[in-house]
Amino acid sequence: MVAANQPSHQCQSGIDSRPNLPQIPSMAPRPVANSADLAGARAAVLVWLSLERETQVPSETTAEDLITEFLRRIEGSGFTFTLGEAGPPEETPRFELLWQHRGAEFVGFHQPPAAATPEEARLLGCAALLRNEWCRSQLDRTRLRGPSRESLSA
Repeated sequence: MVAANQPSHQCQSGIDSRPNLPQIPSMAPRPVANSADLAGARAAVLVWLSLERETQVPSETTAEDLITEFLRRIEGSGFTFTLGEAGPPEETPRFELLWQHRGAEFVGFHQPPAAATPEEARLLGCAALLRNEWCRSQLDRTRLRGPSRESLSA
């Protein structure tokens, strides 16, 4: 399921408005996510966070807080990502997130679509990880610590 690749970046929970990101070479351009893709990704992450600790995560939780909490919960699971800009510099920036597991790139993994912002790319990436059966099994097996009830309801 994975193939060797160069080292990747650790999961980062901070959201930068316009970070200095690496250029991701694309073999073929990915489609850009639409509002339905983003809503579906948000719902998938929200449900997983709620199920993980059997607590209800408020539906009004910001995307940034959902991403931060998701990445906090998967720390130590071996999943890392690279977030970068894709496409020619003269075009409108597209952001893509590529997952790795224990330093190896996935083969046959359906990477998330490109996004208009880094935050959207992270949200789509979190959902893509949850939608992959093998990845989800790794996360379920790890069952890392969950948030306190106050972390997402504040």
